[in-house]
Amino acid sequence: MVEVKPAGIDKGSAIAEYMLESPFRGRVPVFIGDDLNDEHGFAEINRIDGVSINVGKASSCANYRLPDVDAARRWLTTALKGWECRA
Repeated sequence: MVEVKPAGIDKGSAIAEYMLESPFRGRVPVFIGDDLNDEHGFAEINRIDGVSINVGKASSCANYRLPDVDAARRWLTTALKGWECRA
């Protein structure tokens, strides 16, 4: 797999930009990731007091950890229970 992105941009800077825009402004972000490329995202989420969740056993700056993808799916299912999707 190859991840393509503009120079000077990472997941942390992308999150920072999104959080300045409606409908994200003023909300608590949740970021779930499973690889080294997600660390900038975790760091930004932590900086703005969001919820950062690493999936797997690798060392991470995320505040929370889930052991595997199945656990992440179960967590999301539980967290989103009762929510309605608004387009």
